[in-house]
Amino acid sequence: MYPVKRLIHSGLLSLSFVLAAPKPAPLDINNLDALKAAASMAMKNLMSYYKPNSEGTFSETQTPWHESGMIWDMHFDYARWSGDTQFLPTVTQALFHQSRGDAHNFLGPNDQTEGQWNDDILWPSQVSAAAAEFFGAASTIPGGNSKWIELAERTFHQASTKDQLDAKCGGGIYWYRDRKSAKKGPYKSLITQLEFISQGARNYLINRDRDTLKLSQQILSWVMSSGLGNARTGVLLDGVSVTDCGKFRKQQWSYNYGQLLGSLAWLHRATGNTA
Repeated sequence: MYPVKRLIHSGLLSLSFVLAAPKPAPLDINNLDALKAAASMAMKNLMSYYKPNSEGTFSETQTPWHESGMIWDMHFDYARWSGDTQFLPTVTQALFHQSRGDAHNFLGPNDQTEGQWNDDILWPSQVSAAAAEFFGAASTIPGGNSKWIELAERTFHQASTKDQLDAKCGGGIYWYRDRKSAKKGPYKSLITQLEFISQGARNYLINRDRDTLKLSQQILSWVMSSGLGNARTGVLLDGVSVTDCGKFRKQQWSYNYGQLLGSLAWLHRATGNTA
């Protein structure tokens, strides 16, 4: 019985320390300054995990490669709404490294196909558009003369070349870029389509290229007509292989829903269409 008593005693002692700890002040969501202070604290904590490196990403032992792109995109939202730009030099330098330095190309200087995924290059490409939105359409990437919007446009076109976007299963963009891969090559994932939609709408708002907007709308139409998205039920499926267009992978991921909402918001800004 002694070990059990000792365990109980240790547990109660630990609990007493927790109960004695000062409680954080409640956050007043109607106080803009308090919200900014809380967001700033969260951002500083987040950035404490990032160590500048030649890849421009967080450690992949903790954070998957593509999530670094999501984080960098969020920084521009934070800067826009808070006015706090202290992290943006770190973000832009990270994007310089992610886009292969002077190549300014998320696929590398030779547009590498093997081992590359369209959804992965579209995440950091969203940040390129965010940089152009924040700094201006003529703003350039640090260390060169290429514009942020040019990097976003390049990636958009790379994801929609004829070997990445075709008419199989009615349309859509492939998830994996290498068609020679029998396992991964035939799959068209929903997240890739949703990223592409928002990328096109954001690019259009800067470059006013009608073909870009049209292609973005075309992919949205395919998502809804293919069965990946169901406007009546709200269900979003993971994807479909062109080897069997009637057999969907039925996993549902929360980030698909978030990305769809964001993509529709960008399309609304680009077109004014509320349908």
